[in-house]
Amino acid sequence: MRANFGAKGVREMLEANAKTARAVRTDIAADEVFDASVALDEVLESSGYAEQRAAKMDVTDFLELLAAFHKRDFHFSS
Repeated sequence: MRANFGAKGVREMLEANAKTARAVRTDIAADEVFDASVALDEVLESSGYAEQRAAKMDVTDFLELLAAFHKRDFHFSS
């Protein structure tokens, strides 16, 4: 999974989406530092899916990973 999310285009899209999501939240200070690359790596590590192969994951695994991304303001849209 780390390689899938390591692609430049994927990281750029997720970073832009996270910045947008964080901009509309009222519980986050405007000057709070947010490093999307570090946060993305933290999500993959803390969820336990960083070294998993996507082909070996089931639907539950993907939903758990999606929930972990959402908790850190990463959303999947373009």
